[in-house]
Order: sequence, then C-alpha cells, then structure tokens
Amino acid sequence: MVNSRFSSRLAQAADRDTLVTLLSRDLARQMGIRRTALFLAEGDALRQWPPDGEPYSIAVDDELCRVLLDAGYPLRSSHLWEMLSPGTQARWQRFAWAQLFAPIVFEDRLRGLLVLGSRSSGDVYSDQDVQIVAAVAHQGALAYANVQLVEKLRGLARQAVREDEAQRKQVARDLHDTVLQQLFLIKQGLLRDREHLTLAGFLDDAIQTLRRTIREQHPPLLEQGLPMALKGLVEEMQRLAGTGPAISWRADGNGRLSLSDEQATALYRIAQEAVANALKHADAQHVAVTLDTAHDGVVRLCIADDGVGMPPSALLAWTDEHHYGLAGMQERATMINAELHVDSTPGEGTRVVVEVKP
Repeated sequence: MVNSRFSSRLAQAADRDTLVTLLSRDLARQMGIRRTALFLAEGDALRQWPPDGEPYSIAVDDELCRVLLDAGYPLRSSHLWEMLSPGTQARWQRFAWAQLFAPIVFEDRLRGLLVLGSRSSGDVYSDQDVQIVAAVAHQGALAYANVQLVEKLRGLARQAVREDEAQRKQVARDLHDTVLQQLFLIKQGLLRDREHLTLAGFLDDAIQTLRRTIREQHPPLLEQGLPMALKGLVEEMQRLAGTGPAISWRADGNGRLSLSDEQATALYRIAQEAVANALKHADAQHVAVTLDTAHDGVVRLCIADDGVGMPPSALLAWTDEHHYGLAGMQERATMINAELHVDSTPGEGTRVVVEVKP
C-alpha cells in the first residue's frame, strides 16, 4: 500500500519529472499495479506523461474527461464505459487494459488523469484501494498546481535573464560605438597640444575603464567561442587581483564547442560570478578555471579555489549586493538544462562544477 514516505515525496514534488515518476512508476510499485498511464493538462489538452510510444493527447473537454470531472472520484472502467458513447469508447480503445480511471482535479478544473491497470496479485480494486487512489489523485493535483507555479516563475526568471543579457549587449554596443569613439577623438585633440598631455593621460585611464566596462557587459571574445572568452576572463580577473590569488586556466582544446549562444553566455556568467566570489571571499592562494569535454559530449566547467571554504548552511545564503550569487548561478544553469554542483568545506576551499550537454 501507499506509505507515508510516498505521500511526503509527492507533497514535496517541485518539478514535473519527479511528479511523473511518483504517479506513473512509484505508485504502481507501491500498489502492485502492472501498468499505468498519466495525463497532465497543458492548455486545453491532456498530454500523456511519459509518452507511451508516439505522443498522445486528448482534449480536456472530451466526454470521458467531463464524466470524470463531474464524478470527482475514481471510477472503475466497467462502470465508466457504460456511461460513454461509442465514439468516445473508440478514442480510448488503446486504454482498454485500464481498470480504474482517477481524475486529478484542482479548483474544479481537470488538471490530469491517472489510468491504472490490473494488479500483479490478480486482486481487483477494493473500495479501500479506490479511496487510496482518490487521496493520491487529490495530493497529485495539489503537487501539479505547485509544479506549474514553479515552472511559470522559472520561465519569468529565464526571460528576465535573457532580457538582461540583451540589454547588456546593447549597452556595450552603444558605449563602444559612441562614448568610446568620442573619447578617442578628444584624446587625439589633447595630444596635439603639449600643455594638455597630463589631461590626455587621465583620459587614457578613463578609456581603459570604459573598455573594461564594455567587456563586462558583453565579452567580445564570446563571439570567438567560450574557451577564448574564459581565457580572457581569467586574464582580466588576474589583472584585477594584482598580487592576490593566482588564477589558472586550462581547457582540453581551444576550438569552438557545439554550444548555443545562450549556453556559452550562461557558462561564462557562472564562471565570472564564481571567480569573483573566490577573489572577494575565499582568501585563497589559487583559483583554477577548467573547461573539459567528456567522451559523451558533455561540457564541464569547474572553478575551484583553495580558500577558507564554507559550511553547508552558508551555501543557502551565498550572495552579495552586486551579483546574483548562488541563486543566479543556479537559475542560469537551469535555463540551459545544465547540472550545477557546489561543494565547499571549511578550510578546504570551494568547488563549483557545471555540466551541460550541447
């Protein structure tokens, strides 16, 4: 039977894959069900998760769906088929193996459908079994509503990051094409008059600062590939660090990787944030930035330092007033379907690893 651990995991499900696994695989294992099918609502359609063969979906207002929504409770197929028209029965013929249909309802709307087949023990679904399935479907509806909210918020966050990068790129272009060019012209004018050589020197410092700002907004080396951009980042960070930590760079090849622009930009920003944090907070002697490609094509970025490290509790609050911090790194990793791992132990340094499949 369904145990408390299953219920707890279902209540805590925060992503679609976890929810699908719990309702379509783990529930079957717990109750000894040979076969299951799960549908989740997406707009005006119910889509099967995970797809069984070719993708299959059905309209939310299908007759079978309306009957289950009106019932608000799991129905045995022997009873359900009698309530359906021949046309509806034909549409659902591929699920003739089903013995129980459970609606997943939230706020009086059908959010999904759980289809359960025969029991491995040969037993039929008792009234108590139906009550358990009803409870699971209700909890699943709450979990799916939460998953949809998380997906919506994550989508908004991704859009904000994309807009931020677009604005950074535009600002860099504007500064380069207007302000920087104007400063060059002013400098040339000052150099013609020896009385203004000191002012020309101050202006040269302003030009270098502006160039650095442009690179921070949108690194031009990204156009030549991530390895070149990361190499440039390490060199720039080393100049800023001065006599501070030594920053090393290694890549298994300097050619272009099969990364999208969004993936390359996200990895660059994660490296930028991780190195900056190491320089400001780690009190490290050495920071190593490495980029490798595994045999399966997975690109692996690692930023490791030998600094003071952090206790596990500090990872949750790892942020500052100028940068996105750990939450920003995690969001950038999520938006390119990458895996982010941060390992840190007091006295043993910090290691940030990102893995993504192009």
